[in-house]
Amino acid sequence: MGYIEVTDLDGQGPYIYKVNHMHMHGPSEHRLDGLQDDLEIHIVHELVDGPGDWRNYKEKLAVVGVLFRVDEKSHPFIEKLRPLDFGEIEGIDLSELIGEGNLYHYKGSLTNPPCADVVNWLLQTRVLPISKEHLESFRDIWYEYLGHGNFRDCQPLCERRVVRNFH
Repeated sequence: MGYIEVTDLDGQGPYIYKVNHMHMHGPSEHRLDGLQDDLEIHIVHELVDGPGDWRNYKEKLAVVGVLFRVDEKSHPFIEKLRPLDFGEIEGIDLSELIGEGNLYHYKGSLTNPPCADVVNWLLQTRVLPISKEHLESFRDIWYEYLGHGNFRDCQPLCERRVVRNFH
């Protein structure tokens, strides 16, 4: 389905990750400039190759976080998910979400138990649109099946180093 290359915060790599799955959280689990957005999609990748003894590299996952904010019309990717009828999805291209844009990168943890510190997080700074109707449709499903929202509150950085690929 696709691969990404990640250079470690210490300049080692590139480490090669293959996409595994996608899931979403609403509201967002990350915040940019203190603002919590309405939805966050996580594109989860598993480590498949890298330099040297890559099999012992701690960050077994790389997760690309993409934020969404309520707007008049949804991004075309959201439309393809068919949030109003949840019918069969003919096909989606995750590269529509992963642009050549600006990213924040840090080493962190999974956002659900066991919350292990095994993730290279890549958070896009570009916030995409989602209609209120589509967001409410996702929330209805979460509340029907979970009985609550599906996000973890923003956690402290705990002295983690965050870098960016832009000025």
